[in-house]
Amino acid sequence: MTTMRLTLYISFMLLLCTICRGQDSIAAHRVDSLTHQGSKLTHLITTIKKTAKIFSYLSYCDMRVDRPIVDYRAFLRYKGKRIRTIDIQVLYPYGTYIDSPYIYQPSGVQRVANKIQIRTQVQVIKNEVLFKEGDEVDPLLFADTERNLWEKNIYKDIRFQIEDVGDDLIDVTIFIRDKWTFSFSTAISYNYFNGGIQFNNILGLSQSIGVDLTSYFRFHNTYHVNTSYTYTN
Repeated sequence: MTTMRLTLYISFMLLLCTICRGQDSIAAHRVDSLTHQGSKLTHLITTIKKTAKIFSYLSYCDMRVDRPIVDYRAFLRYKGKRIRTIDIQVLYPYGTYIDSPYIYQPSGVQRVANKIQIRTQVQVIKNEVLFKEGDEVDPLLFADTERNLWEKNIYKDIRFQIEDVGDDLIDVTIFIRDKWTFSFSTAISYNYFNGGIQFNNILGLSQSIGVDLTSYFRFHNTYHVNTSYTYTN
């Protein structure tokens, strides 16, 4: 009787051990499965980030500086003085600073971008200037001139520098920091891919030409080419 009890007890313990090992194996498998899924998710997120980074390089538009327009009251101290000279300086888009315009410190890539830049012609800027040499300073005309230049939206930054010459004369320098000539765009959706390029400031004038291609993920009407031309008077 005792031997039978001992045998049953040992059999019961062995059964418990088997069940426990099976549960441990299942738990370990679940942990490995979750770890694998987590690794796949991490890899997917990394791939998405890399893809987004590549698209960010292929989509670029040179932005203008977010600077508030100067109010006419900033020019009141020059009211009644006569304008001796008006000088217009067009700066490169990169490696230059509107507050220290004679410092030029571009990086290697910026230097290349500046070399292929089409600079704005001085006459385009002069067409927006509402005063001329020999005129007396009218603060409203100065403020309106700056507003006109900003509203063309083809410049990166603008600054008026006014220097007193004696008691009754001033010299005016208008610094214009150009936007970069080229803009790139890319877009992707579930059924198409789009890529395009726009050439701004053609011939140094306020005009632009754009070309973009849309490729559809289907057998019929697989692509579409669009062109545009804009002239700002």
